[in-house]
Amino acid sequence: RYNPVAVTWNPLGLMVGGRVSFNLEWAPVTHHVIIASPHIANTSQDVSVSPDVTRSNTFSGFGGELGYRYYTGRKGMNGVFIGPSLVAGVYNANLITGEQAFTNFGVAADLGVQQIFFDHLALGAGVGIMYLNVSRDFGDLAAGPSTIAEQGVKPRFLAQAGYAF
Repeated sequence: RYNPVAVTWNPLGLMVGGRVSFNLEWAPVTHHVIIASPHIANTSQDVSVSPDVTRSNTFSGFGGELGYRYYTGRKGMNGVFIGPSLVAGVYNANLITGEQAFTNFGVAADLGVQQIFFDHLALGAGVGIMYLNVSRDFGDLAAGPSTIAEQGVKPRFLAQAGYAF
């Protein structure tokens, strides 16, 4: 069965970066898929301000990706995939020194696999690399905030589960 549309959830973003994210995939023709991945982020990093006092820097906002994937399968979004994405977001950093708005933008490339089981259950995983440009420098950040607020080249790990129709 050919599935031209899929909606999937990205659980790794919630576990690693405090990000709720999902994918909307559309295959206008076999093998070629346009993917949009909006997200909402809310993550923090504890900072020691004295030996017995810790405060949190919180990073929150929204962003997303728009990309293309080439799939090797014949059922829409299935098989091995490869493709680029554009990444962008608008966020706020609530730091112990005050609030700062910031943006990010970047590019990414991913390689993975997605299968559709029982005509509708879409499960996928993959890896990739991303370059992110951030409008403010927050220095070295913990894993969660670094996914949206630290400039540079970063690895990507993908996992997705959802419904294809």
